[in-house]
Amino acid sequence: MRPEKSVEDLAVEAEVVQGIDVGALVGVHGAQRGSRHVSDAPLSEQNRGGPRDKGRGMTTRHYGSCLCGAVRFEVEGGFDHFFLCHCAFCRKDTGSAHGANLFSTTAKLTWLSGEAQVITYHLPSTRHAKSFCKTCGSALPRAATNASPLVVPAGSLETPVALRPSAHLFVASRADWDHDLETVPMIERLP
Repeated sequence: MRPEKSVEDLAVEAEVVQGIDVGALVGVHGAQRGSRHVSDAPLSEQNRGGPRDKGRGMTTRHYGSCLCGAVRFEVEGGFDHFFLCHCAFCRKDTGSAHGANLFSTTAKLTWLSGEAQVITYHLPSTRHAKSFCKTCGSALPRAATNASPLVVPAGSLETPVALRPSAHLFVASRADWDHDLETVPMIERLP
């Protein structure tokens, strides 16, 4: 059995081996909106994954939307990382135990509809930002900038993601009730 790696070890590996700024990947950076291209994919294909990335077995075309459906988007290209971030900022802006975000330095974000509905909030005096639908409040992707990668909230996608989370980040900041959650009863529907 191989020894488990700590989050710190994973963060160091990400920085050293892959040359990635982990701080920029955990939702503490700025954002801008993506391009306004319209999808060439037929509507019948817009809710399914596209071609597979032969190297990693991941869908390289993903579709997503907000809860009210006003905003729809496409991400073309693979994801580099999938992090669950427990920092106070991610917990606050998700209203949950952690943010669950996919990151890519090469994928392209295209707004298919509703780009004018996308609002990006920048937390003052930090690099933390969150993009969301101004009608329903759903989390939406933050386009890549020169200093940071594309960040896609995993829950905003309608297509399956084959990549499992790479690591839990900022576990020292996690909520005091966020432990042993796998032991809590799992119920398929509202009781």
